[in-house]
Amino acid sequence: MLRKIIVNLFCFAIILYIASGILNTFAGRPDIELQVKDDAFVISSSKQGGQWAIDDITTLDIRNQLPNSISKIEGTSIWNSRIGQDQVSTIDGKEDYHVIFFLSEDSSPFITIELTSQTLIFLNQDSEAETLEWYNELRKAMNDTAS
Repeated sequence: MLRKIIVNLFCFAIILYIASGILNTFAGRPDIELQVKDDAFVISSSKQGGQWAIDDITTLDIRNQLPNSISKIEGTSIWNSRIGQDQVSTIDGKEDYHVIFFLSEDSSPFITIELTSQTLIFLNQDSEAETLEWYNELRKAMNDTAS
């Protein structure tokens, strides 16, 4: 009897492992792309995207932690990926920010882009090196636009 229970549990564990692999393959983190143009930047994924003017960036920063007080408006959260729009009641002493996420919460750092429209964009890639590369692209575009 005990042997039958152990065999059934083992089979169930194998089925769960295979199913999670299949789900992760088909419903895993959507690819996120950043394109920096002369006067604008475009972020796109299979779920959401947008284009914003480089001149509209008021702050560009790197963070290691996301804000705690977030209420969902719309979007997708699959495992530890977050794509979509949320409302943050307060962040860094500022109130009523519209927040757009293009990130994997397992990977840090996060690029924070603050826009003139009280919008915050959180963006990252799976690796720190790729995220820092995107940050440097955006920083260079801001410096080129300011010149």
